[in-house]
Amino acid sequence: MKRNLHADLALCEAATPGPWWFDRYDADDVGSIEYLNCTRAVMDFGTVGDFPEDTLAGHPPSEEDLAFIIGAREGWPEAIRRAIEAEAEVERLHAFIEHESEVAIGEFMEFERVKAENARNVGTIYELSGALAGIIGLIDHGRLHSTKMSIGVDNAIYKAREALRNATQ
Repeated sequence: MKRNLHADLALCEAATPGPWWFDRYDADDVGSIEYLNCTRAVMDFGTVGDFPEDTLAGHPPSEEDLAFIIGAREGWPEAIRRAIEAEAEVERLHAFIEHESEVAIGEFMEFERVKAENARNVGTIYELSGALAGIIGLIDHGRLHSTKMSIGVDNAIYKAREALRNATQ
């Protein structure tokens, strides 16, 4: 089950503020985890002895547990905040990738459409070039007389003939 990081952070923020440290009273590891100006202990460990007003949490923790308890007070809120930020960044990046993928697919489809249109246009140009070459061939062999055509048509045929010659060179 995925943890609710916001709820975990609220737990950290509701706890006694840090930093915390272990105040060792004697060689038997009797002491307390304290904070700020030592106005009160977060946890007391060891034997009550002559101080019945002390509330004890049982046996003192190991050095490793102490390091964890004290370090967690400062470290966990920071780690949880960073995890919340990282999750938000992952969500933002997922949305960005999804959007960019949709844009890329749309652009690819447009590219394919233009490519198909260009292929059709090339086919049409090829057909027209063939037809024009045929007309020019008829004129060149005297089967079609250009004298009966207008000056504009003659000019167009001349330009087409030049273009075909340039294309075949």
